[in-house]
Amino acid sequence: MGGLHESLQAEFCPPLDASLLAAIIADHAGDDDDITPTPEQVEDIRQTLMILANHAQMHYEHDLEEMEAVEASLYSFSNMSTTSPTTPELYDSITMTSSGSDTSSSQHSFSSPLGFLQEAFSDVPTERLKRLLRTANGEALDGEGDVDMERVVEYILTMEHIRDLEERGLDAIEPTPLQPPTEGWETVVRTKPKPIPKLAMPAKKKAKGRTIKLVDVRQTQHALPSPAKTKVTVDAGVDTWTHISSLSTHLATLLPPAPASHFTSFFHSPTHATPACALRAALAALPSTSNKNHQTKSDSPIKRSNQVAETNTLSALLDLLQASPTFATLDGEQRDTLYADARLALTASRNKPDEALDVVWILRDLEHPESNAGIYHLPPPLPSSTARAKMPAGAPVADPITANTPARHPLVETDLHALINPGAPGIPGYGNADINLNLVVSSDSSKYYVNGVSFQPPTVPVLLQILSGAQQPSQLLPNGSVIILEANKVVELTMSSTGPGGPHPMHLHGHTFDVVQSAGNSTFNYVNPVRRDVVSAGGDSQQMVIRWVTDNAGPWFLHCHIDWHLDIGLAVVMAESPSDTLTYNPIQAEWDELCPIYDSLSLSQLGGGGL
Repeated sequence: MGGLHESLQAEFCPPLDASLLAAIIADHAGDDDDITPTPEQVEDIRQTLMILANHAQMHYEHDLEEMEAVEASLYSFSNMSTTSPTTPELYDSITMTSSGSDTSSSQHSFSSPLGFLQEAFSDVPTERLKRLLRTANGEALDGEGDVDMERVVEYILTMEHIRDLEERGLDAIEPTPLQPPTEGWETVVRTKPKPIPKLAMPAKKKAKGRTIKLVDVRQTQHALPSPAKTKVTVDAGVDTWTHISSLSTHLATLLPPAPASHFTSFFHSPTHATPACALRAALAALPSTSNKNHQTKSDSPIKRSNQVAETNTLSALLDLLQASPTFATLDGEQRDTLYADARLALTASRNKPDEALDVVWILRDLEHPESNAGIYHLPPPLPSSTARAKMPAGAPVADPITANTPARHPLVETDLHALINPGAPGIPGYGNADINLNLVVSSDSSKYYVNGVSFQPPTVPVLLQILSGAQQPSQLLPNGSVIILEANKVVELTMSSTGPGGPHPMHLHGHTFDVVQSAGNSTFNYVNPVRRDVVSAGGDSQQMVIRWVTDNAGPWFLHCHIDWHLDIGLAVVMAESPSDTLTYNPIQAEWDELCPIYDSLSLSQLGGGGL
């Protein structure tokens, strides 16, 4: 698979990233390097990569067009040359390559604006930085005024934020989020993407020694907007239990490997006063990285390194929270709670700041007085009498009018096969078993018969008869309904039936058997027949054939699974190896004490026995 990866990487990287290429190959062909993808899989991978590459190229061209439009709307380039001999300070310590495509230097100088931008935005091409300098500060380059670095930095940060949103697949680039719901759960109305913001032209002024505070613009998403600017619609069709399930599933994705059921159990518990308290209890119950660290020695270098990493991550997380506009609206107690939530979330996320930040804001949303989330942990309300009155009374008393259509995929017994140890026991071929039995089911107006005998439950169960010493068919009751089978033999039983009441579902106790011929089918299957413990005996002029091995000593009932058919005689007893039954079922001393009054009962009091 390595050769495939290298050939596709040479063809599609760039514009695609190598990690994306590897993920797509693994998704289509699997992660095993020893497996060679089929030509169809390779073609599917290539088609997918071509589509992604075309999209990436389109996005790249779109970005260039938008950038050129922004630059053209700000300044006119009609009187501007591509180089300016009057502004050598822009390019101090810069050496141009012979091709002129990119600028490279072993060390950028902070004494020039371009050198500063190269250090601050190392991932932005140098040619683009130079164009931005000329576009935004044309007058300064011509000797009029100073270079406005604040505006250039603001523009680059904005463009990078927009690019990040597009890469994550967001449809809108609103800088602020939705306000927490005021009535139940709310759904954001999707809006059309806004155009790329244009750089405003500030009034010309000379800034001297200004201190610029740069804040990550992505953190403005946590600001609470005014209600008038939030477009939401209340989804009244979603109940509280669905809300809990959705929130728990989202938390499970943020904090693996914790399952959603872990959080659901805390939300449903009445122990916690608010859903925020329930979530904090759920987070505290998760295993943390600090627990693993305590297992090492107190002066262990690994533990000290982990503690330093946790401290640094917590410090960065608190800085992000303090930079959020929401932080300024909190009082002292609320800020203390926010700090504690940050520590708890960071521990629960195993020192992952992105997931911890999301958990902190979920806790903050649950604490919001207008979130209407206080019912999350309460039991569901009982239905009102009005709701009961509106419940349907049931199906109407009338024959159904639905048309009876044939089944599209009927269940055919011969299409089923055993998955574990397939194959019928013994020598293949009808009649080649060690013991071949032929049972015929018949009936009259009141009883069923097997080989002319209707089963009558004996007074003493067959098992107790065998344990008491009976070994021969003539000694076992009921007469004609007990079939003796030798141990460790292959039995092939053929059953056919005549008369009404069929097809009969026949059930054998003590075994699963192979159906080598299904009722209504003329073929035999000894290779991979279906294995069952209930089988249809078929209708008139049909037969079924089954095989099993007598490896389970004892009397086993073979009977019709329709209860009243059993009650009027459709059954026999397969007594496997009566001589071994006592060995596998030894009689303990307590046996005679199980029912001391049994022997004193009369036949009328017993009312008949059975198996």
